[in-house]
Amino acid sequence: MNRRTPPWKIQLRLFLICLPMGLVFAFLFSKWFFTILFSFCLTVIVFWNFIHFVSNGFQYLIDPDGYRFMRSRGCDPFYNSIGWPLNTDSEEVRSQGLLVPNCACPGCQEPIYIDWNLNTQCSRCGCCWNQNRWWTWNGNEWVAINSE
Repeated sequence: MNRRTPPWKIQLRLFLICLPMGLVFAFLFSKWFFTILFSFCLTVIVFWNFIHFVSNGFQYLIDPDGYRFMRSRGCDPFYNSIGWPLNTDSEEVRSQGLLVPNCACPGCQEPIYIDWNLNTQCSRCGCCWNQNRWWTWNGNEWVAINSE
């Protein structure tokens, strides 16, 4: 199963990529080495969090429903927009959420992730995955769907 790269790991990669530049500045002004290095690290952290806040704020202002939908699926618009080398997730993981769909619902063909031994319900049409089969409700009873 594909897992999303945690935000702390993306932030650590940014910090490690930027750190050599901070060390160069600190060595150039060696008299204030620790002050410059601390200021550089603090600037990177403040800049990162400011950009994260602004990015998500604009996404929320432009499309509040889309923003809430993305957050409900485990996505963060800011981290999803960051590519390699900071975020090494596949495009599929970044656009779909936490889990990559591994089948299609037989009722509506919506891509969906199912764990073969757990119950799952399609959010679009209501078909259920139960006992390793697809089922639909016909109004009176659950009917197995022949998905072959």
